[in-house]
Amino acid sequence: MNIYLVRHGQTENNVKMILQGWNDSALTEEGIRVAKDLGEELKDVKFDRVFSSDLKRASDTARYISGKEPITTPLLREIDMGDWSGRHIDDVLKTDYEAYKIFTERADLYKKEGAEDYKTFLERIKKFFEENLLGKDYENVLLVAHGVTCVGVLALAEGLALKDFWSNRVPKNASPSILSYEDGVLRVIKKAPSQVPKEKFQQYINDRAVLKETSKDIMVILNPTSGGEDHEKMLGHLLYKLNDYYDNVYIKFTAKQFDAKEFSKKAAREKLDSVCVIGGDGTLNEVISGMIEETYKPKLMIIPGGTVNCLARVLQIPMDSKKAIDNMDMENTIKVDIGKAGNRYFSYMLSLGPVSEAIHESTSEEKTKYGPMAYFIESTKKLLGNNLKKVRVTCDDGDFEGEVDHVVVCLTNKFGKYEFSQSKLDIDDGYANVFIMTEDDMLSRLSLLGDAIWSRIEENENIKYFRTKKVRIESLEDKEICTDIDGDKGDNLPIDVEVLQKSLEVFIPRSK
Repeated sequence: MNIYLVRHGQTENNVKMILQGWNDSALTEEGIRVAKDLGEELKDVKFDRVFSSDLKRASDTARYISGKEPITTPLLREIDMGDWSGRHIDDVLKTDYEAYKIFTERADLYKKEGAEDYKTFLERIKKFFEENLLGKDYENVLLVAHGVTCVGVLALAEGLALKDFWSNRVPKNASPSILSYEDGVLRVIKKAPSQVPKEKFQQYINDRAVLKETSKDIMVILNPTSGGEDHEKMLGHLLYKLNDYYDNVYIKFTAKQFDAKEFSKKAAREKLDSVCVIGGDGTLNEVISGMIEETYKPKLMIIPGGTVNCLARVLQIPMDSKKAIDNMDMENTIKVDIGKAGNRYFSYMLSLGPVSEAIHESTSEEKTKYGPMAYFIESTKKLLGNNLKKVRVTCDDGDFEGEVDHVVVCLTNKFGKYEFSQSKLDIDDGYANVFIMTEDDMLSRLSLLGDAIWSRIEENENIKYFRTKKVRIESLEDKEICTDIDGDKGDNLPIDVEVLQKSLEVFIPRSK
């Protein structure tokens, strides 16, 4: 059996250098012409069967060559490129340079989330031959497929290892390779000429490394469920500003838990210059968690969109998103400490006690409707009962063991511009304040509130205070005690907390 293997004719996206994958694109006039020319060249070959990929660019090419209606199949599709499909090759090289270089050079090492790996791809091609040609007595068969698919068929015919997949190159549009297929064995008779020589293609990729190094890109991560404002209008205002400072702006919307973490991890691994997060403290901490363990960390821009927005308040970023955008100083950043609690991260505070529990019981609807007052309402209910818990707290400069109302580990001594303690803590000094409240009666709490207003909370007689880089908190009770991390439910005790000094670079507003 003779097999005429043909890559589809030139498409509009081929001309624009847009990666296609499983996306489709119409043939150009030139693509139609060369397909008809090949049909004329092969007019004396009687095709017993004509197969093509089910993508229109391939089936149209098959019709122009053979004059017959092809049998279409997804088994002959191009390799699935995931979210690279529909993007200009230079755009992909700016954001995924290393991954794309591996894709075009080392099939054995390539793996991309949401895309097809080469092993699965080759198994798909094998399946086509086994289901459609094995054991058939056809004399001539026309297969119209795609660039990488044609390379895959040649790799199978030559028995190449995955690491040698790219020994053959993508063929010219509408140029045939000829193979024989007998008893399930493919052999190459003639190869189509390459679209681009290997050396020239690799030089193009290498030249784009310079573009990647000089390009200044930002990823915007937006939680559409946070706040109650018009996100479309706010995004337009943000983009108007960012376009003056960045070559490319990539926008990602979260749809489920941990989306923000995965997005920011991708931004770090692709070495984007910056990440902008629009959301509340939970979204912010997901973004931080995605970047913090990476060797390269993008600069972080915070546009408040949640209920409390702890770190934004400490940095004195306006709570109104338009003002936050307008006042953001694109040339000025500071490095800030981040807290690590077990395997999670926080930007402001870890706590336990009735107020923390109340925060977890406030619904999203209540937080959207009432803002921080939602926490106050639930906290009032909690504070009416007996809430003492027995714990052990171990710090660098001392220990505590006994009953507590609240334990707070805070990376600074401020909430917004208001200081609640005279113990000066800069947001980049590598230390945390640990406040342990030992009484739960109303008079003690009111006394504590007064001292906080006068910036002397650590002087209160019912407060045990430590300044530390690391702290361990353990429960001395049989029941579980849960922590709070910047307004989100944290892990149960025991928990180890440490301060990661100057671990993230953050944009700050213009000085007033």
